[in-house]
Amino acid sequence: MVRRFVAASIINLILCNVVYAQNCDTRFTLRNNSGVALKEFYYAPSRGNSWGPERLGSRMLEPGNSITYTARFSENYDFSVVRRNGARSERRNIDICRITEVIVNVDNISVR
Repeated sequence: MVRRFVAASIINLILCNVVYAQNCDTRFTLRNNSGVALKEFYYAPSRGNSWGPERLGSRMLEPGNSITYTARFSENYDFSVVRRNGARSERRNIDICRITEVIVNVDNISVR
């Protein structure tokens, strides 16, 4: 009886976390307003200690262009870019549920 209760509780926790992960629209647009092509872009949950995979792949995001991504979880994220000239910018601890754009400027990253 206790095992069934524990198993049911664990399943309930897992299902609640899945529902939580889908409680907002996690799509966002990366917009390059920096005047320099972006050669690397990373985003990852703030709770982690790794940037995860590089998201642009073999392409560069030219000035004035944008691309849309969907974050996997509805939580806070960190963002990092590397421009073609090597300049880097980071923005940390951003609630993915409250933004629709990640904007790369000349010397920083802004969100809205």
